[in-house]
Amino acid sequence: MAALDAAISPVMLDVGSDAQIHDAAREVDRACGDAGLAVLVNAAGYATYTPVEYADAGEVSRLFDVVAFAPYRLANAMLPALRRAAAAGHRARVVNVVSWAALDASPFVGFYAAAKAACLRLGQAQAFELDRFGIDVVSVLPGMMRTRFVEGASSQVTAAIERLPAAGRAAYGASLQHMADMSLTAPRSRLVPDPDAIAAKIVGIVAKVRVRHQYLLGFDTRLVTFINRWLPFRLQRAIKSALYGLNARAREQLPAATA
Repeated sequence: MAALDAAISPVMLDVGSDAQIHDAAREVDRACGDAGLAVLVNAAGYATYTPVEYADAGEVSRLFDVVAFAPYRLANAMLPALRRAAAAGHRARVVNVVSWAALDASPFVGFYAAAKAACLRLGQAQAFELDRFGIDVVSVLPGMMRTRFVEGASSQVTAAIERLPAAGRAAYGASLQHMADMSLTAPRSRLVPDPDAIAAKIVGIVAKVRVRHQYLLGFDTRLVTFINRWLPFRLQRAIKSALYGLNARAREQLPAATA
């Protein structure tokens, strides 16, 4: 990054580490000086692919730590610098890059969806609490993008299958493999934008004089919003079951009834 622009000063940290968050905040605070910090964008995250039945508690805890809790911890650590920027007469901004997964749960990514939903609700609470200090908290919900996050999904799902015990592979392996196969085609879709396009929209949002608390970016985000708002859950379940091949495969694997 520094090679691209001499004005950029990278600060590397693990957002799952409180110590690194506070060290980074002190470094940013010193760099910003009296002018304060105008914008904080929280975009770190990753996904875990697993049936809920076979989830590893430690991995789930780590996922929530990074996806749901790190954004508010980082914002808290940066608040002194954000308040200085707001005191100068211009509203400071915290932008949380969430996901349409916060609005829509799917098989095998339930914990990711739950963590993103928690991030969304915590951001809304911050928006209420920090408004009086001249700080806006904005949630941006993009859909899929052509990034390594999406491109690597298929191999991650395959690895998840391999980690399952025999009973787990028998119960969920075929559906997970179907998910892995679908993940291979997603990055090639014309409906999946390049990340630069989404980044440009986020820059545009940050530059607005007045912002909304939430922005839905991408066709797929608008689609899942429509589905979850207007379709009854029974119909949603039928659609997801057909999409992931859950019904037929599950019935085939049920033990035979005994007299």
